[in-house]
Amino acid sequence: MKTEQSAQTEGHSRTFGTFAIHKPRWARIVLVSIVALFALAACVNDLNPEGGWSGITPDDEFLYIGSKDGRVVRVNANTMTLDQSWMFPPEDEDDLGEIYGTPQIKDGIVYGSAFRCRGNECDGSVYAVDIGTGRSAWAQGVVEYETRLVGTIGVGETTLAVGTSAIGGNDDPGGFLIGLDFTADRDEDLENQVSNREKWRLPLDGAVWGGIR
Repeated sequence: MKTEQSAQTEGHSRTFGTFAIHKPRWARIVLVSIVALFALAACVNDLNPEGGWSGITPDDEFLYIGSKDGRVVRVNANTMTLDQSWMFPPEDEDDLGEIYGTPQIKDGIVYGSAFRCRGNECDGSVYAVDIGTGRSAWAQGVVEYETRLVGTIGVGETTLAVGTSAIGGNDDPGGFLIGLDFTADRDEDLENQVSNREKWRLPLDGAVWGGIR
């Protein structure tokens, strides 16, 4: 018959046979604190955003999603295969950066936002993609801001609502709610193109990380 022996030392105990180890209370507290710090850093890591959180938006026979590669792509809902002929931006152009928000669709155009950071310097882009062509619906391509654009944008009757963190590194105010004219004008004559899409800007007490409905 196996004889179970026990040993007690300061701060921990060991039981031979069943072999249970109890670490000191202070060690467990330190371990939990370290894990919590790493988890927090992963959530607010400004230095290395990774994207890959975009939701999926269905429209007719396709599903639209922001890929982890920084491009808006679509999948055939019937065959569940990637449509290789449709991607924004195309492979021969720079990607948008990290896409967290879910694409929104209105009247044949896909809207959304993305951003990239170099240290604490961030550049955000609001995009509008024509479903038929896969090209930008806007003559200027994308609307850019020096900020993080994380949450899903809101699409109203005539306006896009975009939530930001601080713009240009200035923490006062902490963020903005911005209204953009989403008129498609890529194929319009120069005189009919929208020269300034921003309609209004509302300062906020803090950054906007969530989506807008």
